[in-house]
Amino acid sequence: MMPHNLKRFGLLAFLLLIASTALSQQPSNIPPEAQQIMRQTLAENGYLTEEMHSHFWQIVRSLGEEEDINTGMTFLKSNLQLTKTFQTATWESMLLSWESNELRRTDDLIIMMDNFEDFIVENNPFPQGTSNHSEFSAAFEAEYRNSMRSVEAFLTAAANRRSYVTTPNGGFPLSKDMIQRVLDNIDSSFSRIDRLFDPQWRD
Repeated sequence: MMPHNLKRFGLLAFLLLIASTALSQQPSNIPPEAQQIMRQTLAENGYLTEEMHSHFWQIVRSLGEEEDINTGMTFLKSNLQLTKTFQTATWESMLLSWESNELRRTDDLIIMMDNFEDFIVENNPFPQGTSNHSEFSAAFEAEYRNSMRSVEAFLTAAANRRSYVTTPNGGFPLSKDMIQRVLDNIDSSFSRIDRLFDPQWRD
């Protein structure tokens, strides 16, 4: 059985990817040093070194048994493309909202927001009927709704061309240039996070 803290780590790390650092997901259940490594890896001007990778995996391995860790990390890696698509659609919607001076969502974002929760619940990494399966679904739903509130806050701020946005997780600066930089660097950000989530270091 996966320990509760590791299960929360896998879930919240995944949600951190969905919203990205700039969408203010800073869950307290992830050890602070691991949070910092993921934020730096995902940042639009981010980087990943072998030392960061080694330290991250040292933290991960301290959270539970190898089999449990493999379950959580396999789930994260298998859904990286989905999180990248969701993040891209979110930032594209923010840019569209900023440029049109009204809240706009791309077709991709509308579709994903309508179906994302169901997709993740259906792809729960734990066997159906187990306590882990039901706990994961319940925890994901709660964190998903919190993430969606952050997305809505950023879209609203972009539509009103605000230089600062307040979310359920705090306040953050915002600008059209920042939105464009994030979009320009999504591919490289996700390439780095894919390398971070691989237990074997790759240059």
